[in-house]
Amino acid sequence: MRIGIYGGAYAYAKQKQMNIKAGMTDGETMSASAVQPNDIIEKMRKDILEYVDKKEEPSEADKSRTELIRQKLMLGGELTDKELEHLKAKAPEMYDDYINAENERKLAEKAYSAALKRCRTKEEVERVCQSTANGYLANAKKISENRELSQEQKAIRIAAEMRKASDVNSSTEEFRKTAEYRRLPEDEEDSERGVTCNRNRNDV
Repeated sequence: MRIGIYGGAYAYAKQKQMNIKAGMTDGETMSASAVQPNDIIEKMRKDILEYVDKKEEPSEADKSRTELIRQKLMLGGELTDKELEHLKAKAPEMYDDYINAENERKLAEKAYSAALKRCRTKEEVERVCQSTANGYLANAKKISENRELSQEQKAIRIAAEMRKASDVNSSTEEFRKTAEYRRLPEDEEDSERGVTCNRNRNDV
């Protein structure tokens, strides 16, 4: 529970205690002599619990926003800073799943960029691109078959794998625009002969 709730509950309880001492409770009048100490404590306990429960329960607006963010994640969308703040406060498990998935995604993107730079031919670039993307699609299939995960966890993790596959295509397209890629021979035979495209001989 939050500190603010404790403070609010305490103030609420004190007011209830004053009302009871004054002979008033829930709009009804009773004599002070008719009120037993244990009755007062039990009444306060129930009132405090009811008060805290109401304060802790997410508002309809919070529920609606959380659901919209959940749908965005399931569609593979990236979250804004404000959406992350909302999840951290209102849906911490979903927040943790997203952060973990994004960290894995960044590591995967970095590893793939390094793999592209190790390629010795354009043919190898295409092969690495296809095998890496297919690997992420295979991961998504395994996740969908994992019975230990909830539907929500599956959706978030599958979406993360799909984003990784999309990152592979984007990174490959960017790499194809570089002079480094243009200098690569088409295949192993050209590589062995030292053949490069004539238009790339002046590339730096």
